[in-house]
Amino acid sequence: MFHAGVYAEIQAVGIAAAVGLQVVVAAVEDPSQYVDILSGTYSRFDYGTGSLLPFVGRPWGMNNWAVQSNDYSGAKLGPLSHWWFHPEDREFYGIRCTHQASPWIYDYGQFLIMPSVGPLETSYPNKASAYNRSSAIFHPYEVNVTLQSFCSSEEIGGGCTSVALTATERAAFVLPH
Repeated sequence: MFHAGVYAEIQAVGIAAAVGLQVVVAAVEDPSQYVDILSGTYSRFDYGTGSLLPFVGRPWGMNNWAVQSNDYSGAKLGPLSHWWFHPEDREFYGIRCTHQASPWIYDYGQFLIMPSVGPLETSYPNKASAYNRSSAIFHPYEVNVTLQSFCSSEEIGGGCTSVALTATERAAFVLPH
């Protein structure tokens, strides 16, 4: 999303170039700082703000990766039951490897990675974890989420399990810590 100042700079550069003035544009050190991968994700089947998904990936990468925040398989939406992320959801179902470009398009070849601690849970919602969206990190090159359901007591060191993800050209590094 452009900030008003950035838009004004672009407009000013365009006008200056049109009248033949010499323009010096400062290079942006890290352009990814202006990317909000949650932009356009505030969508559901009946209301959309872009119908986008919060992808972490490399340019021309083989896969995209994203947080799955709900169990869309239980939805009663018929063929359009693949809305598996919403920024207001408070559950973490895992990191999804996806080829889905939009919630309006079906996914294929997807799988879900869910780190956990303790007894093996094989079905949702028992397998999911609570997470705090405001403390999670969502960048085009990284996702880092603290799994609040997997916190240990102060007696054994305290702290919660976190999962961090960064994409590679053909896969991703998922690091529980």
